[in-house]
Amino acid sequence: MPSVLITGGGNVGAAAGKVFLDKGYSVIFYDAAEMPPAASADFIKEAEDEVIFVKGDIIDFNLLLKTIEKYKVEGIVHAALFGCKESSTRTISTFRDNIYPNIDIVENILEIARIKSLKVIDVSSIVVYGAAVSSGKWPLDKPLTEEDVPQLFPMAPAGPYDSPNFATGACMKRITEELTNFYFQEYGMHACSIRPGDVFGPLDTHINLIPIMIRRALAGKPLEIPYGGDHVDNHTYNKDLAEAIYSAFTAKPLKRSVYNITCGRNWKMSETAKAVMNVIPGSVIKLGPGMIPNGFFGMSYLRPPISVKTAQEELGYKVTPLEQAIKETAEWMKKNWDFVPRGYFELLPDSWWVK
Repeated sequence: MPSVLITGGGNVGAAAGKVFLDKGYSVIFYDAAEMPPAASADFIKEAEDEVIFVKGDIIDFNLLLKTIEKYKVEGIVHAALFGCKESSTRTISTFRDNIYPNIDIVENILEIARIKSLKVIDVSSIVVYGAAVSSGKWPLDKPLTEEDVPQLFPMAPAGPYDSPNFATGACMKRITEELTNFYFQEYGMHACSIRPGDVFGPLDTHINLIPIMIRRALAGKPLEIPYGGDHVDNHTYNKDLAEAIYSAFTAKPLKRSVYNITCGRNWKMSETAKAVMNVIPGSVIKLGPGMIPNGFFGMSYLRPPISVKTAQEELGYKVTPLEQAIKETAEWMKKNWDFVPRGYFELLPDSWWVK
């Protein structure tokens, strides 16, 4: 049985693990947590003989190498993030504490993969495109493709509805993408970066309006916010992302070192709210006009649509209709009501989140 090592057992890693299990792989979750969120997933119990949890620090080169050798993995899906804390400052300590460790991790993974002839899929993010809109260098309605170089845009947005602290993540992801591309080109390795938008779905651990909307709707509680209806977002359903990761992992040959993986269009938050109300009868969600200020609900800066045409043509990528994705997420949430993603109570007003 082929095996894959997945760093990080959150909603992205867990969703990817399920796809690999369904395709006949043995899955090794490598995570710093004793029991990562993936351990709570229903599919783990259904395929416990093919799932292994290894507690370890990804920055530990020797332990990671020993784990890979022990389980004879075919490749690595890197979905973990090393405690990256956002900061509005641009100091050497910001880079040292937040960015350097994540770069070291990706370099470790790529170097081990080169030595052992393994595949690597690195989960990046569309944050690499930075302040494309706010800088005035890109119109809000024009899709960005893989050919549009992120380095053309500033990393820190500057508009009144933007969140400047996302520059930390943008910088880190740009560098790790460059590392992955170097190994792809210089060594001819099967290595690429996958750029999702704002991820949601079962086992969601992101601060995102969609799970908040769904949870309140299921609880029969209204959600009324005086702003945000015009804010746009690039949703990525975690099951779609997982399928794209698997397709890139098994591509023969892998044609490029980066793919955009989003819903392929911008959704106004008022449209998303309407989709939730269509799926859950009787739900009440009211968003006022205007934008969401400075990073509330995990919204960062204004982004143009992110084209997925290349992924559709080269990976066979398919986008689940938003209402279907919301329905599936709601069904999972009803069965797993007590699973509350870490951080919600600390980062959101308690009245917005239904315990």
